[in-house]
Amino acid sequence: MRAYSWLIGTLIWSGGLGVAGRVLPGVVTDPGPGHRLQSGSTLQFALAFVGFFLPLLVLGLRLAGPIDAMPARIFAAAGVTLVVAAPFEVLVDRAFLVALGEPGWVYRVAPLHGGATSAIGVVMWPLYGAFVYLVQKRLKARPSPPSVFARSALGVVEATVLEVAANLFSLTCFGTWFFYYTAPDVGHYTSFQVAPPYLVAGWVGTRLLDAVDHVRHPVRLGAAAWAIGALGLALSPAA
Repeated sequence: MRAYSWLIGTLIWSGGLGVAGRVLPGVVTDPGPGHRLQSGSTLQFALAFVGFFLPLLVLGLRLAGPIDAMPARIFAAAGVTLVVAAPFEVLVDRAFLVALGEPGWVYRVAPLHGGATSAIGVVMWPLYGAFVYLVQKRLKARPSPPSVFARSALGVVEATVLEVAANLFSLTCFGTWFFYYTAPDVGHYTSFQVAPPYLVAGWVGTRLLDAVDHVRHPVRLGAAAWAIGALGLALSPAA
């Protein structure tokens, strides 16, 4: 149960802050979907993003129990997530555009590929990948570990909670959406319509992160994945 307590607490915190932002003027203002962060503030945003979420995620993991994983494999998991997640979100956003006539989301901070992804992904995805990898290891260490599907479904919950938190951080600290969901079902912070592709992504990601534990040279894998992922974002067309 402790493995889920942080997620439950973060969901309550995120939802409460979201409601407060709607009720209390000046807490969280909505600048509108077209507002973008000035390009000169991208590095500041990236540093603030890591400075805010890294301690929060580490604290959550520590509260759930001791962290037991080789740093080399955490490094590899972070790199693998970066190299896979950024292209995947571009494909999914393009699929929404084809199927529904509008993208599922548009990044408003350092957008790339028409807003389907962001240059901030170079820090966001590795941070997320390392966190998910450690959560998965803890779940697999339980006396009755959940199935791959159950862990994938938990990944959907994790992603949804963290998306809300990321947008609240961006709106509160920088006055702009990090990514703006076109569907209004969750106040544009995230959307229930992304649950199906997220479940697919969760299953693929779970299998990949499981495989990281069996790689003979995790540092080499991590270095190659980080390099390819960062280069791919660097060469991506800006929105």
